[in-house]
Amino acid sequence: VFNLIIKAMKTITQTALCFLLITAHLPGSAQVLHWLSQPESAAGAFINSGIVDGKISANGRYVSFRTAATNVVFGDTNGLMDLFVKDLQTGQTTQVSTNSNGQLLTDYSVSAYSAPTSDGQWVAFSSRSAQLPGGIGFFGEYLYLKNINTGAVINHSDVNGDFYEVESDDVFLSDDGQYITFGTINFNDPNLNFRTQVFRKQLKTGSLELISMATDGMTGSNDTVRLGDVSDNGRYVVFSAGADNLVADVINNNGDNVYLRDTQNGTTTLINRTPNGDTSSYSDSFLNNMSVSNVGQVVFTTRQDDLVVADTNNTIDLFLFENGSLNRINLSPNGDQLNDALPTRPAINGDGDVILFNDRSAGLSTVIADNNYFNLYKYDLNTEVISLVTIGSNGEAANFESFTQADMTTSGNRAVFNSGATNLVNTPVAAQHASLYATNLNNGLVTMVSDAAFDPMTTDNHSYRPIISSDQMTVVYASYATNLTTELISPQLNLYLLNRETNNHEIIGRNVLSIAEISPSSRYVLFASEYFQPAGEIDLGSYYLFLLDRQTGVYTQIEEALFGKVNNNGLVVFETDKSLDANDLNGVVDVYVFTPDTQSIELLSKNAAGAAVNGFDPDIAGPANNTWITFTSNSAELVNNDNNGLFDVFIKKWPNGPFIRASATVAGVEGDGNSVQPKISTNTNFVVFTSKAQNLTSDDYSAADQDQLIMYDRINQTHQLVTKNDEGLPIYDDNPNIFNYDISDSGRYVAYEYEDGGEFGDLDFAGDDDGRKDVIMYDHDNETSQVISKYLNGINSNDHSERPIVVEDLSQSPPLVGVVFESQGGDLTGRPDHPGLFDEIILYQQGGDDVTLSIVVDGPGTVTGNAGINCATLCDQDFSLGTALDLVASPDVGMFFIGWEVDFGNCQDDTNPCNLIMDRSKTLTARFMDTSDLIFQAGFE
Repeated sequence: VFNLIIKAMKTITQTALCFLLITAHLPGSAQVLHWLSQPESAAGAFINSGIVDGKISANGRYVSFRTAATNVVFGDTNGLMDLFVKDLQTGQTTQVSTNSNGQLLTDYSVSAYSAPTSDGQWVAFSSRSAQLPGGIGFFGEYLYLKNINTGAVINHSDVNGDFYEVESDDVFLSDDGQYITFGTINFNDPNLNFRTQVFRKQLKTGSLELISMATDGMTGSNDTVRLGDVSDNGRYVVFSAGADNLVADVINNNGDNVYLRDTQNGTTTLINRTPNGDTSSYSDSFLNNMSVSNVGQVVFTTRQDDLVVADTNNTIDLFLFENGSLNRINLSPNGDQLNDALPTRPAINGDGDVILFNDRSAGLSTVIADNNYFNLYKYDLNTEVISLVTIGSNGEAANFESFTQADMTTSGNRAVFNSGATNLVNTPVAAQHASLYATNLNNGLVTMVSDAAFDPMTTDNHSYRPIISSDQMTVVYASYATNLTTELISPQLNLYLLNRETNNHEIIGRNVLSIAEISPSSRYVLFASEYFQPAGEIDLGSYYLFLLDRQTGVYTQIEEALFGKVNNNGLVVFETDKSLDANDLNGVVDVYVFTPDTQSIELLSKNAAGAAVNGFDPDIAGPANNTWITFTSNSAELVNNDNNGLFDVFIKKWPNGPFIRASATVAGVEGDGNSVQPKISTNTNFVVFTSKAQNLTSDDYSAADQDQLIMYDRINQTHQLVTKNDEGLPIYDDNPNIFNYDISDSGRYVAYEYEDGGEFGDLDFAGDDDGRKDVIMYDHDNETSQVISKYLNGINSNDHSERPIVVEDLSQSPPLVGVVFESQGGDLTGRPDHPGLFDEIILYQQGGDDVTLSIVVDGPGTVTGNAGINCATLCDQDFSLGTALDLVASPDVGMFFIGWEVDFGNCQDDTNPCNLIMDRSKTLTARFMDTSDLIFQAGFE
């Protein structure tokens, strides 16, 4: 509180006006990483990832749920799908997917899990984690029981030294904590037919009871068993199987059937019978949506049409088994069957008088939910009335899907369900993923269960395909995020422009395709959308290219197309299968050029007679008097002696230059493999493309059975292999999976997306053994390669990084190189609590001019630090890009340090010392105050 008061009074301090230039230079790392897709507005108290599902205790007090969100509780930094238990009475949420010492699991988290017991003490789950008792990692999906109060974890897969792996989607813990029911395969027991069987474990004695018992009393089901549900009291287990040895009846179909096991009497009953008692003759292999009450009632869905009389709607229906008979539930209020019915994920409460299910039919209830979403419905067995549960606070139906199976208390008075709707409660809800709700089924009141502990200040959805100007101060990318700006927007794919001078975003396209392009100068932006721009509200019925001139603010609608490129003069080259020229009669994709000054469109991919010959993958570079266009074609009519019948790369000086085949040697030797997707450097001297040709360079890369990247020198008409490992040799991974790539302004650098095989320790790039996509940058001058999608200290990240764009600011010396790319996982953002699911936009930079730190000392004090920093007034000092500084604010005697302010960086409070990375030029202010000027010194809140 004292510090807050002091910060509020910083306007009454005195400012030093003296200027001192410090010229000392500190060598730094000369490389930095920038997290570009940082939100400008708070996401709000929303979880930053969706809820998978939820389960409620029998008495309705406790709820268990899974999510990858990192802000449900504080300290969740493992980036995994974790298990939580919430006390609805106290509001406390506990992360239970931890080991017995309370440490987070970091290798594997939780798969299947149970509802908590009504005393809030126990929950069961399965996990592959080697950090849990007896865990061995990936090949051991073991069963555990967690004491929520003490944190102790017990392995229940170990039965006399034989480990039973969990094979079911759910595990069920009885409310008294005495039994766990789960599906497993025991390959050591041939009587179990080497298939998934259902067992119930008695936790006190450790004994296992085979639930899917065959009629002979010794063997298991002779087909895979799918565990459906266990009654709250633990007596009944319902499951499905395609077996013919579970009951004495002759099975008349070859699909799955529904079975009910009474553990008290040791009997198994076939549920889905026809009215005359026979087994159904209709096969259904998807009978796994089912639930059972404490008195043996079963609800399930099936396509079988002979279970009740007059089932003629030829779709899935919902059935209730009760007292030996079947009734169809999903009927209209008048009792008519529904032809658009699609019931799924039914649940019945323990007392057996309430059924919940999801359906998207509009005719189930008198409260019509004609929104074509899966809504949650309630069927009251006492009144036989179906009512809509997912009704918003405004009285309207939910505005999005309800996804997974709801779960109810024994009495049926409360249920939990997840939904992507935003109108179920009056408080703001994240619109990008599912939230977990609790509903009072008696009065319809809906409350949020999955509230967040804090605002993570990360984007709330994916960002895609960044592009960047040559000076690296303008970045354009597409995103579904709603918090990149302070504008209130719906969750649609919009095109954002980041001005790195101010670090502010603006929306420049709405309802767009994710692929966009920018001219090197950043004046022009090219993108595709089905909606008229810039409002993005009028549906055009097809994708059109739009050109934004940022200098004039004018949007130009060009033509129906998805992909194109633009140069600094606004000249657009694009591909389309539309015939935009009288001579375009080939009915396939061709390349066209749009000139903004004349608003004209001209066919490029044509032969000497002017007829279209096909072309795609165009790129453009160079100024008006030296504009070059490159593209791909398999036409033999563009150059002489084109006899290989393959796709080749061509370049042409626009408008009147001849076609030159870049995928052929200066001697005219044709490439012996397809060459596609050319990219041309801004100076027009180099073209890089993917090729299967083995004869364009002298390198032997025959071991890699995939495309390689080849660089063509237009001036010298030579070729060079780009895809070389960090030893300078051709990549030898037999499945390198080289995808998106780009070439820098001068042609010196090529950045590409590379996914290593990660086998047998044969690593093309040291430490890169994760088998995930990384961004590689190749230096043409030095013929060296490096992984840049990693930590600056050289340690590789396991994050998935892709779609790089590389540019150079040639006005700096040495040139400032920048590579912008997508990265999923959050490692490279520097945020330990990143949710890890959303693609972020990252910028890597190296080289360039030194950057300047301007220090302003406001008040009586001094700033000191490494590199000889000692500033008492106003100081400037230059540093290499990426230099790390430790700065200390020292007030004069009797004075007080208030805090830091910086235009770009983390020094925004009274943390002392302040750690600052020189990733750009910036101004840092240190504020000091005379303690005699303080109005309050203590005791104020």
